[in-house]
Amino acid sequence: MAYTNRYDYDIFISYCHDDNKEPSGRKGWVTEFRDYLENWLVMKRGLKELRISMDDKLCGNTVFDKAIEDRISNTALFLVIHSHNYHASEYCRKELQWFFDHNTSRPEGLMVGEESRLFNVLTNNINYTKWPAPLSQAGGPSSGFVLHDAEGGEDFGYPTSPRAPQFDTQLRKLVEAIVKTLDAFPKDAVSVQATKETAPRISLFIADVPDTLQSFRTRLINEVGGSATILSKLPPPYPVEDHNRRLQEVLQQADISIHLLDQWSGRMVDGAEQQTYPRLQADTAVSCQTAAMIWVPADLKMEAIDDKEHSLWLTNLEKGERREARFQFIRSSEQALIDQVLQSIAGLEQENLSGVTGPGRFLIDTHQKDQRYAFELAVLLDKKNIEFELTREYTDDPVKSLTNFEQAVRKVQNLIFMFGRVAPNWLIGRIQAALKLAFDPHQQEMLLTNIWVLLLPGSPGEQAIPLMERRNISTLDNTQSEAIDQRILSRLLGGSEGEKQK
Repeated sequence: MAYTNRYDYDIFISYCHDDNKEPSGRKGWVTEFRDYLENWLVMKRGLKELRISMDDKLCGNTVFDKAIEDRISNTALFLVIHSHNYHASEYCRKELQWFFDHNTSRPEGLMVGEESRLFNVLTNNINYTKWPAPLSQAGGPSSGFVLHDAEGGEDFGYPTSPRAPQFDTQLRKLVEAIVKTLDAFPKDAVSVQATKETAPRISLFIADVPDTLQSFRTRLINEVGGSATILSKLPPPYPVEDHNRRLQEVLQQADISIHLLDQWSGRMVDGAEQQTYPRLQADTAVSCQTAAMIWVPADLKMEAIDDKEHSLWLTNLEKGERREARFQFIRSSEQALIDQVLQSIAGLEQENLSGVTGPGRFLIDTHQKDQRYAFELAVLLDKKNIEFELTREYTDDPVKSLTNFEQAVRKVQNLIFMFGRVAPNWLIGRIQAALKLAFDPHQQEMLLTNIWVLLLPGSPGEQAIPLMERRNISTLDNTQSEAIDQRILSRLLGGSEGEKQK
């Protein structure tokens, strides 16, 4: 068992083996780094159950195999020892891409609370514009931890020797960030295997954007990454022919392609005069059968754009003849687009589920005070191969918690509230929010059919729920047991109001 409980390993160190070679059989830099990191975390910070995985047996050209995929999939944090050699290693880039793709396609995502699970440890002075796409998308220019000796922007930078005075100072920043992130994981958490079989079937391609929209692109990925598979970012490849070939492949895999545009046309394409990546990708998407969402800010004025060619192109997308093109042109706020994308994902999921028997997907909604029971119920559902999702509670931001809850409700057929030590007002507020969504005539793609309240030890009971709300929910009594009663699971999977327990 690792420090985080829900994963087999707390940290996976991904590195190029050329960065760990020293003459005369001396211990390599990466090995020394690992030893110092483990010593700081275990001995100085007290993380006694910490488990670090570092593959020191495979060669740089070893085929990327299932064993490594499994190890990465069961790791809480992914540390990239980011060097020029790392860039050149196809094997290293596959490790990084696997962690990124695996976690953006699952409910737990790349973030835990407000912290990124992907750590960029720079051992050479590499400008952020040259970082691999997953590192750029996971946090931007400020997300790197410097462990090199470069003093200026143009210096190459070599790995800081563990015996150099600045090594402790540099390592301390990384250690504190790791501890903060590991401690953000719930202590009584479900094994990562609990969500292993719940990978979404919907794939999204989120196209290249101008620099002005890069932060929104990252936010969109973070918001919807738990509900869909995010396909690889393009470019690279940069040359037009290679790029077009890869773009066609990605669009064939995508259920929806999303294009964020504004008054700026974006980066120029290598080998294509007066063409930019955002425009090329949007034109290609609307000419094929992939459903596309073309978004611009609500207040964008086409006539005020200085680049008249770009202005005309956007105007044609918005007002021109569509013919057979399957795209939506959307003017809205950023949040409105995120909500629309999530609703579209839910609708496609429902289409994919049509004709499939079973109780459908469950959402377990819990306050931190009742989290232990939520994780226990999740394990029971997983053993029955039932798809589920756990809500995230942000105690310092109630508005964010409610927003995330409402987005999750739109994607499930079954909703379970855990009601034990949490205050009744919290539960009542969540029930009212769910019922508002369920009975709102403007919510065209609602899947929700069953709502339960699971009464836990410490709960004031069903009488704490107003009668009006009680008429629309089922209650299940688990107050007499410190564990989830197996009979509760049978009633949940029965899926009918006739199963209501008094």
